[in-house]
Amino acid sequence: MMWRRQTFAITRLFLRRFAFHPMVLACIFVMPLVIALIFGTADERALSRMPVGVLQTGDARVDAQLVDALDAEPGIDIRSYSSYDDLVRSVRRADVAGGVVTGPDGAVMVYGDTRDPIYVSARAVIHSVAARGGVVVDTDPQQVQVSELATTDRARATGRPRAAAGMLVFWVVVNGCFMATFLTEDRARGVLYRTAAGPVRASAIVTGEVLGRVLLTFIQGVLIVAITSVVLGATWGALLPLTLVLIALAMVSAGLSVLLGLVIGPPGPEAAIQVIAVAAVCGLLGGCFWTLAFVPSAMRTLAYVTPHAWALRAIENMAARGAGVGGVSLELAVLAGFAISFLAIATFGLRRATLTVEGSK
Repeated sequence: MMWRRQTFAITRLFLRRFAFHPMVLACIFVMPLVIALIFGTADERALSRMPVGVLQTGDARVDAQLVDALDAEPGIDIRSYSSYDDLVRSVRRADVAGGVVTGPDGAVMVYGDTRDPIYVSARAVIHSVAARGGVVVDTDPQQVQVSELATTDRARATGRPRAAAGMLVFWVVVNGCFMATFLTEDRARGVLYRTAAGPVRASAIVTGEVLGRVLLTFIQGVLIVAITSVVLGATWGALLPLTLVLIALAMVSAGLSVLLGLVIGPPGPEAAIQVIAVAAVCGLLGGCFWTLAFVPSAMRTLAYVTPHAWALRAIENMAARGAGVGGVSLELAVLAGFAISFLAIATFGLRRATLTVEGSK
């Protein structure tokens, strides 16, 4: 009972100290919306050219001729894909107006939602271009129904909901990393050691510090989801898998926060710059600012070294396919692996630091 009271006391102290920090409030209420608006508006303007996804599986020379001819059309913007699943996912999310798959026999299949007038227009252009080059297009439309989760008026008209997912993941981790600066200051000022020197168990200090970070980043994630849903029309999928993803992401952020707080110093602006730089590099690499479907395969592989890419993949599966817990089980397992690894190393280091003082009492 005493340990529980001490743990909750440490957690409350952390929340009171950090929850209303200007940086935290900006990361929750201002920055995700502003950046999502900027990138979403840019995506919206790009839609003046109909984006068409292409997967090449046939003769390279013939495929290249067709792709070049399509790309030369003034109303078509070609986006290349390396796998069928990635192409269909983009069609379902309305990231592209339609999908083109070139076959080894020289035939071409066109995928899309026949209920969508934009797809019908794109298909007509594809047929016309293919016919000029003597390429056979399958006359039976390959029906891919665009998910209702991704077809709200605002989601189809702009790219803001897609940008909101990247900003959710990016700013939850950035905020978690920024919390590391508080631990850096506590170490430098001896706050951690004075607390451990009192009648407080080391395990209570460690658990309270970690729990406070998990709670704050989880609440931040929930608020970003709610605000972007109302303001930007973002859609996130089923509640249960989304909640599990947010919990896993909060645990990853908490573990990374404590870990950085133990290894980065000295305190002050330099520490804040270092931790935010780490978060920014991981966010850029993990695809928070652009979809990984459009980057080279080497960069796409490297992206999955970060938890950001796995969290975004889970959100995409929920929003584009209506995936439940089973549909994002792999992503949840990987995020849990990141969280366990970060938390294990971080708590070991923090406990070791507090036990050093506790052992001298």
